[in-house]
Amino acid sequence: MLALAFVPLAEVPRIFSLLENDAPEDLLPIFEYFEKNDVLGVIARGRKRGYLPRYPPEIWNQHQAALTGSHKTNNVSEGWYNRFQLVIGKHHPDLYSALSEFQKEQADVEIMISELSLGRKVRSQPKRKCRDFQT
Repeated sequence: MLALAFVPLAEVPRIFSLLENDAPEDLLPIFEYFEKNDVLGVIARGRKRGYLPRYPPEIWNQHQAALTGSHKTNNVSEGWYNRFQLVIGKHHPDLYSALSEFQKEQADVEIMISELSLGRKVRSQPKRKCRDFQT
């Protein structure tokens, strides 16, 4: 089931169905749970109302990210947030402290954009281990 994350989005229901058909009997409750919460949701039958999955494939599918080589995690966002929190120096800054730090952050980003437009490298490349893992 983990490989479903790398199946083209349109093919997820079909491939899931193939996996479910070949699954051993004792794994069927897991497949039913996954189908209801992550793949199809509940299909309306008779008077019973259907509903979409809680975590639709559009949220967790990584097929396009794998093709484009983009990030598959939110580590970049977490890294920025951790750095920003260190710069502010407090967990719950007041409004003016936060605005001041956002202005400084904006100035840093504008400098980075200028450097990128001149062809300079702004940040170091990811470690080879991370690149190999992504590949």
